[in-house]
Amino acid sequence: MSITLDILILPDLFFENRFDWTGVEAETERAKAGNVIAFERSISGRAIDLNGDPEGAWMTYAEIQALRSLAAVPGAVYDLDLHGEAKKVRFRHEESPVITADPVLDKRTTDPADTQYFNNVKIKMMEV
Repeated sequence: MSITLDILILPDLFFENRFDWTGVEAETERAKAGNVIAFERSISGRAIDLNGDPEGAWMTYAEIQALRSLAAVPGAVYDLDLHGEAKKVRFRHEESPVITADPVLDKRTTDPADTQYFNNVKIKMMEV
């Protein structure tokens, strides 16, 4: 299965923090008698970090630019299909940069061609 963000088809990026989320937040206090009082509640806003590596999940400069165009829309919410799991997401601009990638060949290129490949792609999003 593939990964799509809105109309973009993404490479097979790794969902780094898949198991870091439970959707429950808790605070605890101690009563005067010493027993624990727990306050739990459901929360939203699951972080979704999609990562590539040097060996796979490469993207072209044109694909990175299309992804950056999506990220450049303030307040935008997109459909993410993550291997068959449908999610509504936004970019986590509060943890900038939201997209990073390294050129595969010449790291000093100031004007990459649309077909130049990038690896070590990282995309920071949040489920809404």
